[in-house]
Amino acid sequence: MFLGWVWLRLLEVPDPDVVPYYGTGVVVFGLSAVVELLGEPFWVLAQAHMFVKLKVIAESLSVILKSVLTAFLVLWLPHWGLYIFSLAQLFYTAVLVLCYVIYFKKLLGSPESTKQQTLPVSRMTDLLPNIPRSGAFVNWKEAKLTWSFFKQSFLKQILTEGERYVMTFLNVLNFGDQGKVKFCSVLIKGEYCQ
Repeated sequence: MFLGWVWLRLLEVPDPDVVPYYGTGVVVFGLSAVVELLGEPFWVLAQAHMFVKLKVIAESLSVILKSVLTAFLVLWLPHWGLYIFSLAQLFYTAVLVLCYVIYFKKLLGSPESTKQQTLPVSRMTDLLPNIPRSGAFVNWKEAKLTWSFFKQSFLKQILTEGERYVMTFLNVLNFGDQGKVKFCSVLIKGEYCQ
């Protein structure tokens, strides 16, 4: 949400006549990111235990329903503009998280399931944050490791996407020219040539 505030207050906001509902769109996209983060423990558990079928079904169902909703809204309510895409994104993340939650709710509630016995959790509440019995709210060893990962990923992001940040934050180019630079960059790298 902080980044949404930065995006709306510190960066150039398009003209409301050209791009209506821009502020609301940014807020709804931020909300969809929060919803997706709520499903992250389920996603990690599914990835770690190679529940590929779950991932394929959840992603496919979410994308299909998002596409249908987007098409429906574009055809019947085209004046909504960015509302359409931001609501479709929120709907996508909600369906995705619900797929994972429903799957694990059924799996953990079924005592005869062989998959359930191999999981490191036995209840849904095991996936929620909790304070350990030792009373220490933060495991400092893991916190230092997390901080190290954060610094490495932040540096990687700056090194690989630095020119985009310069163009966006310093207003060197408008959004149209940024798109042209991205298009030329992609063509030079040959990403679309394969």
